[in-house]
Amino acid sequence: MNLLVRYRHLESPHDTFVAELLSRLGSRQASPADTTPAEHLTEGETMVLRILPTMHKASEIADDLDVSINTVKAHLRAVYRKLGVATRREAVERARAARLL
Repeated sequence: MNLLVRYRHLESPHDTFVAELLSRLGSRQASPADTTPAEHLTEGETMVLRILPTMHKASEIADDLDVSINTVKAHLRAVYRKLGVATRREAVERARAARLL
């Protein structure tokens, strides 16, 4: 079951199948990602969030968005806080679960 939960966060042609399997198995432990809506993200936070799955460094994200690295770090802190996560991976998983990505 844990493998299916982790697999659903990968982009693949089997997303629908995995989602159906999980719903049929009946997830008894609802994760906070599935039950807690994220606070409204600003445009800058959303742009940074969309780049997170690429695993670019903060400096690379800053270059891509033409902003300072401090702006990117501030957006990252806000995204993590609003999504209720502590790591980049958790942020990506939570955003995908909330259909923000």
